[in-house]
Amino acid sequence: MNYAYDPIGRRISVTEDGQERDYLWDGNSLIATYVSGSMENLYAVGSGIDEVLGVYGDQTQYLHSNHLGSITGITGTDGSVLGARSYTPYGMVRSTTGTFNSKLGFIGRSQSSTTGLTYIRARYYDASVGRFNRIDPIQDGLNWYGYAGGNPIRYYDPYGLDIIVLNDSDAVGLIGGPYGHNAILVGEEGNWNYYSKDGPGFLLGGKEIGDSGHFRTTNGNARIPYKTFKRFNEDEDISARYNTRVRFETNCEETDKARQKAEEIFDRKYNFFDENCADLVEQVAHAAGVDLSNSDISVFGVKATIPNIQIFGASLEKLVRDALRN
Repeated sequence: MNYAYDPIGRRISVTEDGQERDYLWDGNSLIATYVSGSMENLYAVGSGIDEVLGVYGDQTQYLHSNHLGSITGITGTDGSVLGARSYTPYGMVRSTTGTFNSKLGFIGRSQSSTTGLTYIRARYYDASVGRFNRIDPIQDGLNWYGYAGGNPIRYYDPYGLDIIVLNDSDAVGLIGGPYGHNAILVGEEGNWNYYSKDGPGFLLGGKEIGDSGHFRTTNGNARIPYKTFKRFNEDEDISARYNTRVRFETNCEETDKARQKAEEIFDRKYNFFDENCADLVEQVAHAAGVDLSNSDISVFGVKATIPNIQIFGASLEKLVRDALRN
C-alpha cells in the first residue's frame, strides 16, 4: 500500500492492490473521491467536522449519523431505509442490516479493508484494540496511544490534536527563579497558531536572538502560523525550547474563541506583573473553557502569574478533566 499527503497533512491518495483512490478536500471536509482518474463519489457536507450528509455516485444516498458522527443509517431519495449499522464503543462493527455500502463509518471516517485501520488525520486508529498505531505527537498525558480519553461513548477525537500549553522551565532566571516561560498553540491540523508574549528584551534588530528570522512585533511578541504540528516540531528554534507540553481537547467553537482571544491580546506590551507570558496563556485557555488560574505568587511584594506554577496547574487540570471523562 502507498499513501500520499498534501503539505498540510491531509491524505490525498491511497494505492491498494494496484488501484489508486484520490481524495479531494475543502478545508477539513472530504468532498470527492476519484478512482483511476474517474469520479467515484461526490459528498454533500454540513458545517461540522466530518459531517457528511449525502453521497452522489452510482446512486444518490443520504447518510445518517449518531452523536459521535458515526454513520449509522443510509436512506434513498424516496426515504426508504437501505441499510443500518451499529458499532462497539471503540468502533468495531457490531451489526449490519440491509445494504450498507458507505465507505465512511466510525466517527465519519474511512477504514482500510486491508489493514483495518481508520484514518483520523494526525494518526491511524485501530478499533480492534481501541488505540492509535503511533504515539500522540504532542506526547502529553499518561497514555500517548489512547483514544478519546478512555470514554469513546461520550467523546471522539476527529483530529487527534487542540490547544497546547508549552513550558520552558529554565527561562527567566531572576532571583528566586527560574520562573519559566509559557506559550500556547491554538488550532488544528492545517491551521495552527503559536502565540508567545516575550517582551522587548528578546528583540535585536526586529527579531528574536537565535530565532532564524522569526520576525516579531515591535512589542517583542510572537504569532507564528504552522500548517501542521509536525511543522512546529521541525522548527526547532521554537519547539526545542519547550520541555513540557500539556494538551487540552476543545471543540470547534472553543478553539475559535481561544484564537479570537489570542489575536486580541497577544501583542499587548509585556509587563512581568500583569501582562507576562503566563497571563496570555491563562486568558487564551479561559476563552476555550480551560481554567489555568491560581498561578500567582508574590514577587518583590507584587502578585504575578508564574509560568512554572501554571504548567503544574495545567497538568493537574488535565488529569482532572481526563478523570471526569472516564
